[in-house]
Amino acid sequence: MTVSSYGSILVKTREGRPIFIKGNKDQGINKGVVNAQIIASVLGLYEAARLTDASVDGAVKGLASVDSEIIKAVQSANKVTLFSNTIISPSLYGAIETFAGMRAANKESFGLTIEGGTDGIIPDYDFSKAKTIVSIGADFLNAWLLPTQFSRQFGATRNPDAEWMSKFFMFESVLSITGSNADYRGLIKPSEQANVLAYMLKAFGVSTDVSTTLGESAKKVADLAIAELKKSKAESLVVSGSNNKAIQILTNKLNDALGAYTKTINVNNPVNLFRSEDAKVQKFVSDVIAGKASDVVIFLDANPVYSLPNGEEFGKAISKIKTSVAISQFADETAAKAKYIIPSLHALEAWNDYNPTKAHYAMAQPTIRPLGNNTTSPIESFLVWAGEANRGGKDSKVAYDYIKSNWIEHGFTTQSKYAAPDMFWNMAVHNSTFEDEMPAPTAPTFNASLNVAAQLPKVSGETEVVLYQKAGIGIGTQAANPWLQEMPDPMTKVTWDNYFTMNPVDKAYKYRKTYDQEHGLSLATLTVGGVTMTLPVYPLPGQAAGKLKAKVEGRPVADGDISPACGDSCPVGAITFGDWNDVNSAVRKSSEDSRSYQALEEIGVRPNIYYKVKVRNEKNDLLNTLQSARAKKKEASGESAAHH
Repeated sequence: MTVSSYGSILVKTREGRPIFIKGNKDQGINKGVVNAQIIASVLGLYEAARLTDASVDGAVKGLASVDSEIIKAVQSANKVTLFSNTIISPSLYGAIETFAGMRAANKESFGLTIEGGTDGIIPDYDFSKAKTIVSIGADFLNAWLLPTQFSRQFGATRNPDAEWMSKFFMFESVLSITGSNADYRGLIKPSEQANVLAYMLKAFGVSTDVSTTLGESAKKVADLAIAELKKSKAESLVVSGSNNKAIQILTNKLNDALGAYTKTINVNNPVNLFRSEDAKVQKFVSDVIAGKASDVVIFLDANPVYSLPNGEEFGKAISKIKTSVAISQFADETAAKAKYIIPSLHALEAWNDYNPTKAHYAMAQPTIRPLGNNTTSPIESFLVWAGEANRGGKDSKVAYDYIKSNWIEHGFTTQSKYAAPDMFWNMAVHNSTFEDEMPAPTAPTFNASLNVAAQLPKVSGETEVVLYQKAGIGIGTQAANPWLQEMPDPMTKVTWDNYFTMNPVDKAYKYRKTYDQEHGLSLATLTVGGVTMTLPVYPLPGQAAGKLKAKVEGRPVADGDISPACGDSCPVGAITFGDWNDVNSAVRKSSEDSRSYQALEEIGVRPNIYYKVKVRNEKNDLLNTLQSARAKKKEASGESAAHH
């Protein structure tokens, strides 16, 4: 499974072939909860495009011959770089360390710090202990950190018949699976995430240099959240989905002020996923593009040509690397450009182990004999290149023996329940998990500066872009899986296609071009960071949008007058009468008022769509004058005055 979709599973087989995956309710941190990506991964086992043989420059070649060339290249290299996603397998990590220790070369490793490291840690979050939950853009039920674990924990707090039921506040820009389960949603732009945190911190007597200005809708939700946080105190949890360090510092400080580090957050049991070092990756990529790459680069189940923003340029530069090696199941965008390709086993074909959090270990065993004749475990490859093992063929036990030895050496000695090493090993294989004693949470000393405004992204204009992971495709590693492509997105119900989402009341919505069905319907072109995309536009209510405004049209607007709602080029003095997404705003409440009028929405939507509004002039003295003038005019014509 990919690291973004971790969970302990059970596999149903028929005639020796895996056909169905479900969660393991008895073991693992997810306790039976799995997502679409995990379930659909069984289909990838039978993907026809999977590699079955090693190759050199695109030509099939025997593993022994390829191994010999790679070993020679490594031994003569001045510098070797290993490029991978985060590795949470202790045994694979150990095999890599063995390989690294057997050569006289420097090593750069991305995301390999299981113990310690220089990039800090991600603490373990326990939603099941939180009576008040606040999320700032963290889609923790779908894509944030360990969604299978968090879904189980969050669900345990949502029983109305239990002793207590959590209250959940979500601040987000795009309607997400997590946001759709919130008790209260505050709609914000991405640039306002820090404002929400600063506003809440101010309520707890903590000052920052970040603006606390919020829109009417977000402010009301924030006030409600603050009231609940003050009640639950340490039994609260605030999480942020941002990768910006400044925003995470503000989040940490709010949790620190609440005392959450003694109850719902455990820094002593850190999460081992998502440990990549972005700055080092970017430097490596820049060096490759500039022709200053390492002599040997090994891509381990990673596809930077696909996943990096400048991946296309990086892909063209891979040819500058003297020796490039890809360990991959597919000839993907990166592997296809590497000199050597080593075909990797599918997760359901391989022995492996995992350490998603510090205290939790899991075991994976194969459910089927490898379908390819020359596919191999990365553990075996690194041990062979280190001179510690020989290839074992299709029925190789190299990885199995190494994992067993590793578990007995490091796991058996930390427990007292089993007297014999083989008893301990049999238990680990049978149960698939092993738990160290859970370290008790302790409150760390917060010493970071809260003057973080300069570290926040600078934005201009009213329209901002949000990139998010869909429940099906996720980060794209299973993009060829038809089950995931056919699965309707939970929020939009769209299958297969990629698209932009916009709130239909947002003025940016007018920039789409509408065609008939034959020519693509509504399309929009977006350019970010030099990359231009033209995609269909999907109107998604519940997404953050700009405010509607009443156009003055060169004269004062009287109370009750019909006035079109403008979304662009509104004149100075236009009257704001609320955010349509705010159920408490005047524009929404007016729809329930029999005295309200309809105003044309002039933001590019079809002319027959109207919103009910009732304009309130902000200048009461002028309003009274106008009403008086109206009454006199009607009296003069013999009509009775109508007051609003």
